[in-house]
Amino acid sequence: MEQTILRLVNQFFELGKKMKQKEDASYERQMGRLAETFIEMGYEFHDPHMEAYNDTRTDCEASISGNGKGTLYISEVIKPLVIRNEEGRKTIIQKAVVIVESA
Repeated sequence: MEQTILRLVNQFFELGKKMKQKEDASYERQMGRLAETFIEMGYEFHDPHMEAYNDTRTDCEASISGNGKGTLYISEVIKPLVIRNEEGRKTIIQKAVVIVESA
């Protein structure tokens, strides 16, 4: 069941990225409702796009683009961070898969 939820979350995330690229806000309300449904089911996801990155960060699997020196940031998110929330206890069930670049 959890693998099915992950597939749904990843597809939902991809759809949201494509809509942002096309600047299509026509489905924003429905996307918000779907996100709320995931939360009601006990699953949260986080898009770490443009956040700072360092090698001690344990919630991401990163590929570094360029020389990887200096201040690093997450330039692209392939898959979001997915967290299961059961009775107030949060567990990472999918690390974010990201591309990291130097600032």
